Order: sequence, then structure tokens, then C-alpha cells
Amino acid sequence: MKRILFSLVLLGITGCDRAPEPPRAPDVADSAGIRVVQNTTSLWRSGEEWKVSEEPTISIGSFEGTEEYQFVDIVDATRLSGGRIAIADAGTKSVRVFALTGTFLKTLGGPGFGPGEFQDPRSLLSLEGGRVQVWDGTLFRSTVFTEGGDLVSAEAVDLATIAKAIDPPLYPASLEPLPDGGFLVRLIEKAGVGKSGGVKETSYPVGRFRRQSGALRVSSDLMKVDTVMFFADVEQLAVEAPWGVWPIEPPLARRTWIAQGGTPHRICIGEQQAPEIACFQNGGSLTLLRWSATDARATEAEISAWRQEIARDFGQKLSREDIFRMLELVPAPEVRPPHSSIHLDPSGT
Repeated sequence: MKRILFSLVLLGITGCDRAPEPPRAPDVADSAGIRVVQNTTSLWRSGEEWKVSEEPTISIGSFEGTEEYQFVDIVDATRLSGGRIAIADAGTKSVRVFALTGTFLKTLGGPGFGPGEFQDPRSLLSLEGGRVQVWDGTLFRSTVFTEGGDLVSAEAVDLATIAKAIDPPLYPASLEPLPDGGFLVRLIEKAGVGKSGGVKETSYPVGRFRRQSGALRVSSDLMKVDTVMFFADVEQLAVEAPWGVWPIEPPLARRTWIAQGGTPHRICIGEQQAPEIACFQNGGSLTLLRWSATDARATEAEISAWRQEIARDFGQKLSREDIFRMLELVPAPEVRPPHSSIHLDPSGT
């Protein structure tokens, strides 16, 4: 489920022999039309932070009971008018709506390809009048239901039309609806493919690399395409596998996180290269959020979890000896990325 809070919780890390630095307001400056917010200390002292209650306000779902309360793969959730809660379950290819009390109200859609049906209900958007918009990540289709559950529209997006406006090797990889009816498009760089001895081969950079990526804002009629930002994709490392050079994600790989929402609406992007997040508003204005950070050490538990994941992914393809040989080629990082994922609070706080 989506987290409701958006916060850049900037915790000052100090030595044991020093008193905590007193909270101070962030430094705000304007540089060539770009608003820069530099946080040097946390606004909270230790023990004053926002905390999530140990007891949930409401709990929906159970391992036993009727099917309406059993989920397979929850991918998104949102609040609708009147406090209702819509939950997208990719496992059952449906969206279920619950009252504020957690009581089941209705199911929207189901598996299929027809109007009102889904292959991959990926994200939800609460619209005016109690309506809900469901985005299907496989069919690239936006489906809107009324408050009562009636089908309003089911409109697919022609990905090829968007692709024509983008210069290779970049290509649209995923889409996400925006409140104004347009779309946020995430780009991916296709790997170069050549031929050697008549056989197609994919080329990879040597060592660690991050391919190019980016985000676009596309109008609802697909006629207007605006660049939000170009950035680096997930970090990879080319290693020698039994079948040749192959890229894998190293432990604690740096990646780019994107979140959109809030009031006013904004798109925030963090590349995990530095303690900085870029936020864009509809008018095109850019705010850079920066903070002072001390490198956090990577833990053995995180490295061990990565090794287990790689072993699971390659377990059907390689022997145990080959897997360990590949793992030895990937050095463990000493520090974690400067931030993790980004979440935006719909209320704008």
C-alpha cells in the first residue's frame, strides 16, 4: 500500500561527546530560477520525530475467511470520497473497495481483456465525484469507475505514438496517469545489440554502470511531450557468467526513485547519487531539496540478503559453484545510498 506521509526526515548524526545541534530552519536560495532548499539540521530533536503508531487504525485483509478479505499481491491503495479505501490486487486482477470501517463494499473489474477488466491493475487515482481511475500496466489502459462501481471509460494509450517522439536508444518503459489526464512516462535505454559470427550479441559497459533514463510528461491526447528530467537508471555491474558477460545489480544498487502527487501536484525524483531530491511542479518550476548527511554503513545482513536473492534468481540456470564464483566478482559496498524511496503526502504537508 502507498504510504500516506511524505517526509524527508533529516536526522543529524553527531558524536557521543557532542551536544546535538539545535534545530534551525533550512536555508532557501534562488539560483537561476531554481529554488534550492538546504537542510543542515533536523527540525526535530531525538524523540520528537513523527512516528507510525504500533497499532493500525484499520486493518483490512485476513488469511482466513471470505474471498473479499483475502489478497494475493497488493500493489496500490488510495482513499476515495467519504473515507472509502480502494485496493488494487494484481494477483486477482481486480480492485476492491472498502468502507472506512474496513467493511467490504464492492469489487471493480476482474481478469480479462475487455472494458472494465484487467491484466495488471498497477496504480489507482482518486478523481472528483467519488470516481476512481485504475491504470493497467500491461494493457497501457486507463479505466474509470463511478462511485457506485459503474464503468465510465476504458481508454488505451498507444505506446508507439509516444515512442516516435523519443530519440533512440531511449524508449518508453512504463506510464502512470497524472491528475490532469496526462501521463508520466519513465524511459529506459535499450542495450546495444551487434553481431559476432552471425550471432546477435548484446554489449555491456565494463565494470559498474548506470544506463541513461528519464521522465516525460505527456498530454492526454499524446500530442504534447515535455521533458521532466533525464537521469541515471539502476546501477549494474557486468560480470563474467558461464555464457558470457552479464549485468547484475550489486548489493544496495543505486537507483532512481520517482514519486508524484501532493498539493500542489509535483513530481519528485531522487537518483541516490547525493543527498538531493529534485521536485517539479506543473508550471515547470524546480525545487532542489538538499540535506547534510553522514554516510550510513552497509550491514552484513543487507549483503547476505542480496546474496540469497542472486542465488535464488540464478538457481535454475547455474550450479552452486558458478553462482558463488559470480558473487565473488561483485565487491560489497561500504556505505548505503544517501536515501531510499520517496513518498508524497496527498495533503501537501
